[in-house]
Amino acid sequence: MDPTPAPALKDGFAHATVDWTARTVAAAHPGFDTKRFRKIVLDGFDDLSLMARVRRVAEALAATLPADFAQAHAIV
Repeated sequence: MDPTPAPALKDGFAHATVDWTARTVAAAHPGFDTKRFRKIVLDGFDDLSLMARVRRVAEALAATLPADFAQAHAIV
């Protein structure tokens, strides 16, 4: 058995995931502020647990997508 510990599950939800999310949303909504989204998400991101990272992305989306739920829902 390999004594090397497995990577933390949260490491699968990393900076690359944030970048992919920003690119994907921007492709669907050209006015999307990817810089602001990334800034909100990545502030202290490395210290967050997996669920806190997911929550942070959701909060950043809420802060950067249109306030109208129907519009935001159509984008995502």
